[in-house]
Amino acid sequence: MQFSITTPQATLVERDASSVTCPGAEGEFGVLPGHMAFMSTLKSGVVTADGEDFCISGGMVEVNPNSVIVLAEDAVAVADINPETTFEQIERLKRRMAEAEGDEVATTRLQKQMSYLELHLAVAKKN
Repeated sequence: MQFSITTPQATLVERDASSVTCPGAEGEFGVLPGHMAFMSTLKSGVVTADGEDFCISGGMVEVNPNSVIVLAEDAVAVADINPETTFEQIERLKRRMAEAEGDEVATTRLQKQMSYLELHLAVAKKN
């Protein structure tokens, strides 16, 4: 089946896959060729296609019998995550969060970014 992950910036991956696992908002689910059609929201987590992992920051997925299309807010292949760079990004984000104290909207946005970067670190350590 066709598998793709697309963000507002670019298409990260587009290829054939025999199985895909997604972090659904209501729990993780797997898709095999011939699966019935449905759409679901995705939470921040890991999408796996034939053993290749991708971190996503949430989004939507459209499943059809011959395709899985992930539309993510942000995504990166786990193989491309550099833990040192990610740690530096986290440290910068902590400083920005301290500066944004009292600004509820900015703090919420920064906390979401922090959670996503922490996911990067956790997944990168496993690989």
